[in-house]
Amino acid sequence: MFRRLPFFVPLLAFASGCSGAEYAEATGTVTVAGRPVGAGVVIFTSTDGVRQGSALLLDDGKYRMVDAPTGAVTVHFQTQHLKGLAKPATGGKPSRESEVAKGLDPRVMGSTYTAIPERYERSDTSGLTLTIHPGTQVLDIALDPK
Repeated sequence: MFRRLPFFVPLLAFASGCSGAEYAEATGTVTVAGRPVGAGVVIFTSTDGVRQGSALLLDDGKYRMVDAPTGAVTVHFQTQHLKGLAKPATGGKPSRESEVAKGLDPRVMGSTYTAIPERYERSDTSGLTLTIHPGTQVLDIALDPK
């Protein structure tokens, strides 16, 4: 009367339910005072601190994050470590070459460094929050220069 299912069938159902919509894709442009923020990384962290996604900021300020955690996230950036390695926004060449530069994505070395306020470098001080929905979305981020 009852048919026994193999042991792994319930596990497959559980695993597929868990992986459903925990991550999504987000693209957009990051600017400060109307200028693109290149030479850096944008990071989305779930408000519970468990899930995180990141994407490289290209020279035109655009990013593409394929592992953005869904739900409410805090947003912060990593750019300070590239000051002096990427081209300054005023033009010219990078001011220093170092061992750090050897490990960087080559696209960063060709990017233009745009300074952002230091508070945006940490998730607990950036004040930026977004809601990420399942699927693909465009999320442009305009930073306050003050």
